[in-house]
Amino acid sequence: MLFKFQLLAIGILIFLNTLYNCNGQSPDNTVNKITVVENSVTSIKNSTTLIVHNVKDVCEKIGNCVKQSGIKVVNKTVTITKESLQNGATVVNKTITTTKETLKRIPLKSIEEIIKKAKCIIPKNADNILRAALLQQCISPSLGFGNESRCFNELGCFSMEYPWSSNLRPFPQPMKPEEVEVKIYLYTRKQNFRYTVQLWPNILLEGSDFDPKRPFTVFIVHGFNSDGENQWMSGLRDAYLKQRDANIFLIDWGKGSRQFNYLQVASNTRIVGAELIRFGKYLIGHYQLDPLKIHVMGHSLGAHISSYFGKGIPGLGRITAFDPAQPGFEGCPREVRLDKSDAHFVDVIHTSCRPTVPFLGFGLITPVGHVDIYMNGGFIQPGCTLPPINEVQLTSISDLAAIPADGNHLF
Repeated sequence: MLFKFQLLAIGILIFLNTLYNCNGQSPDNTVNKITVVENSVTSIKNSTTLIVHNVKDVCEKIGNCVKQSGIKVVNKTVTITKESLQNGATVVNKTITTTKETLKRIPLKSIEEIIKKAKCIIPKNADNILRAALLQQCISPSLGFGNESRCFNELGCFSMEYPWSSNLRPFPQPMKPEEVEVKIYLYTRKQNFRYTVQLWPNILLEGSDFDPKRPFTVFIVHGFNSDGENQWMSGLRDAYLKQRDANIFLIDWGKGSRQFNYLQVASNTRIVGAELIRFGKYLIGHYQLDPLKIHVMGHSLGAHISSYFGKGIPGLGRITAFDPAQPGFEGCPREVRLDKSDAHFVDVIHTSCRPTVPFLGFGLITPVGHVDIYMNGGFIQPGCTLPPINEVQLTSISDLAAIPADGNHLF
């Protein structure tokens, strides 16, 4: 009985130390706190240490699959159907428990070999660590391995450490810039046709009607499962130009947005943000554009792209966010999400601020701007219906990886 109580005490300590920030990972001093308790329970300490080393050894052998402390035991039911995996063929419905024994059964092959064999199907006997590694590869077209940073010329490096990757942000690595394929179109009152800005290898605006002396330079950014042809973007552009003389840039990242699942697309926003920072710096350096004249408007994931733009352009004038995306951003540090520090003025319109799990709300709940407007309370809007909660049955953000994108998503 005393042994069970000691085990429970250690378990509670470990659990409490994982409830920090938005990532659920143990803080740096977790091992020290556990060691204090383990000094009185040497047998448990030895067995725990052995499990930790075994977990780390196996993870290193399969490609540093998941950055884990190796202490927690995961017990979770996961359901993946062939409808949710485009190349799937079987239904997996299995309770997965990660222990020292199950880790020993992981075949010591490379992740790439496993993927080729599985063809993006999660094996029935996969435990939680192997499933996480496979799932990251299945949903990432660029097949980045592990949690290492990826670097791209002129865009910088993209870390996969906290806070960019965590239990509440189980994002794969962002796709390559050429895979996301950001396009920028310019419109003005004088130039009512689309002018495509050249971004690579050099930025060019020759022959355009861009004028840095105009009082406003506007960027409009779409979100998940969308592109630059979306009607709301052209409608907003026309309405803005009727009221103000402005340079208006429509940002089209449709190739990176129309991916199989939300988790990959949310990761791709970092690439789009970096592309806009590069372009913004060009306008400021070559045309002496005043950052205070810049007004960025983004919907859903586009709101967080606007945030990254603002973080990279000091002194940016204004950001208007339309229902900034919730999954992977709510409750996380401001480095990864929209925040009022991103511009001189940030106004946010909330329209779908129900909890994603389990009510399928996709907009931020917490106020993050200088002004936050909750339309009709922000929960649901007139004429809209609640999503089919009973059919989807989300239990965590990871389940979003198994929901294919379609035109009915409220992103």
